[in-house]
Amino acid sequence: MKSKAFTVIELILVLLVLGILIGMSVPKIKAMQQNGNVVKANKEVASIEAALESYYTFNSNSYPPATTAITNLQQTFLINANPQIISNVIYDPFSASPTEYSYMTSSNGQYYAIWSQSLSGANHPTSISNTGVISYQ
Repeated sequence: MKSKAFTVIELILVLLVLGILIGMSVPKIKAMQQNGNVVKANKEVASIEAALESYYTFNSNSYPPATTAITNLQQTFLINANPQIISNVIYDPFSASPTEYSYMTSSNGQYYAIWSQSLSGANHPTSISNTGVISYQ
């Protein structure tokens, strides 16, 4: 009489193969998620840039002031602008908690930078000169 059950060795081999396959796929899924966040951040920064240009047009050709880095640009200036430029705060996908994208202007108010926390979380602007040159940490 022949048994139809699996042996312990066969079950261990199946579990081992499944473990290897899962182990190979997890890093790829993580990389795909990070790439998706990079694309998302690029598109959202472009949307905030368009909102800033609209703000500039409707506010006597001036950008919202921020000679040091701020993360409340949207909440403070863009959502409450007249006409309303954006209706909801767009949050940086790389920040640990819901945080807006960072924003800074030159002291003469002619140049600005918007940035994300990024994957590495480093290399952020520290200042913008009156000629538009950005200094990094």
